[in-house]
Amino acid sequence: FPYTGDFEHEYALLEQVKNDYEKIDQYQKAIQDILSESDDLQGISIFNQKNSVSSQSITAIQRAYQSMLDTVTDFQIDQGVKALTSVSITDFLAFLLILVAATSVIYEEKEKQLLMLIKSTVNGQITTVASKLAALAITAFLIEMLLYGMNFIYYGSVIGYGNLSASLQSLPLLMLSTLKLNVGTYLLLFLLTKLFMLWMLAVTIFYAAIRFSSIMECMLVTAILFIVSLFMSRMIAYDSMIGILKSFNFIALFDTNAMYSTYSQLRFFNIMLDKHIILPLLQ
Repeated sequence: FPYTGDFEHEYALLEQVKNDYEKIDQYQKAIQDILSESDDLQGISIFNQKNSVSSQSITAIQRAYQSMLDTVTDFQIDQGVKALTSVSITDFLAFLLILVAATSVIYEEKEKQLLMLIKSTVNGQITTVASKLAALAITAFLIEMLLYGMNFIYYGSVIGYGNLSASLQSLPLLMLSTLKLNVGTYLLLFLLTKLFMLWMLAVTIFYAAIRFSSIMECMLVTAILFIVSLFMSRMIAYDSMIGILKSFNFIALFDTNAMYSTYSQLRFFNIMLDKHIILPLLQ
């Protein structure tokens, strides 16, 4: 039993690989099924109102998946990519390090009563904020290289990522994504998304540290922010008036695979935006 060491786990692994292979082998059929379902929805009167949000959304889904019909798949085992992109403990450690970094650059000077003195000097406020934001950007990059970079090397050496030049849709995990990327480029997008998330988190905590005099107040606000983000990611529907908030919150940005695994649109009242275009552009 070369992979797991015992018959039961070996059988389960091979069965999973077999199912995944069959899933990728039926890729074209899966896309055709999505297009057929969209056609069926268009035939229902409540979804067939011209210029309605529902009609625009269905049309966008059809257009997105129609463009995927010429995608060439080459089955790849996705265990390495799944392991790299789904390590919650790494996200938690990254959050803690960013929290420490973003609060320390403010509260250390507040405790020494230096912050107001620095801000009162010529160009002090602008220069101070700019330098601290630059320091946080560098810190976010270093944290990502330390945590996610080490994970990348570890899982690449222990499990492997398969053929990095294969289309993203060759991975069962991301088979229904409409991103026209190869596996290697997706891993880069994953790292850029994490960097963007860490930077946004650092800036938010930094702002809270400036606004609140106590570090406990800052941490409380951060905790409330994550609770609100959890509510938005779980309770808001993509097709609601503020559906854009389902993807633009810290919980959603942590869950990179869910963000890119299927096609969806970001709705802000009657404005519809393609999530798979907007989010990568932000990176």
